[in-house]
Amino acid sequence: MSEARRAHLEDAIKLYSFFAECDDFDKWIKKEKMLRSDDPEDSVDKAKRKYEKLVTDLSAASKRLERIDAAAEELAAAKHGQAAGAAARRQQLRQQWERLLQLKHQTETHLEGASSVELFQRTCDEALDWMAEKEQQLAGVAAPATDLRTVRALQRRHAQLERALEPLRDKVNTVALLADS
Repeated sequence: MSEARRAHLEDAIKLYSFFAECDDFDKWIKKEKMLRSDDPEDSVDKAKRKYEKLVTDLSAASKRLERIDAAAEELAAAKHGQAAGAAARRQQLRQQWERLLQLKHQTETHLEGASSVELFQRTCDEALDWMAEKEQQLAGVAAPATDLRTVRALQRRHAQLERALEPLRDKVNTVALLADS
């Protein structure tokens, strides 16, 4: 009788350990709310850091889910009286896990788009600043030159300005490509 009671108690310990692990994992998986709560005040960099932390946590949590799967299979193989309940709980956690992975993928896609928009805005700002600088240089030209030396100096200055505008043209083309994408 003591051997039977011992086996029964060990089965109960396995079952309660399984459900305790499931409950702990369920509490952790509530982090999916973090993915759903997009704070409009967050910068793209801050959102990326949150996402990277979540990816790290997901990697670690996948091992926990594997242990839960193994424990549920062990209970089913031992034909435990609560094996059906354990399988149902395992299935519930699997569904939550899949939803979390879908949200992770959506967040990743969203961050890629936000990064592209941020790059576009930064490139536009740089191009506008550069154009303003070149406009100031052009505005710096005073009245028309009256002697040959001044004309040649203005020609050199104009040639330098044209060379400086080539990278700006490339920058504007980049802006156009980013805008299209």
